[in-house]
Amino acid sequence: MGKKKIATETLLAMAERIPKLFRDNSEFVRELIQILFYHMVDIEEEIHPSWERPEEGFNADLENDADYEAVLFGTTSIDKMIAAIGEKHVLPILSVLVQTMMEKNDWRCKHAGIMALSQVKIL
Repeated sequence: MGKKKIATETLLAMAERIPKLFRDNSEFVRELIQILFYHMVDIEEEIHPSWERPEEGFNADLENDADYEAVLFGTTSIDKMIAAIGEKHVLPILSVLVQTMMEKNDWRCKHAGIMALSQVKIL
């Protein structure tokens, strides 16, 4: 596990253990989401053929794919944030940041934005 991931995990643990700190400071929430997006776009710029036409169903090979791991880390972390801090505090900020990601020309940013939205549960 790299230093960047350890640092991010530490911030997520703080959000889970001291959610009030994040609820009271929306800038902390914004910064943490942006850090998670940095993880999610830290993947190869070239689209691997397996991403263009993925096989249906579960693909065990993806578990060993560093790009998939980066995206999975980001999405599960966003899910943890929403659960710990609360939808009321995370979703408005996430919405603005996803819109910003979708406006970028880089496909990785658009992918990260879509994957982040996939973590929002319909109530």
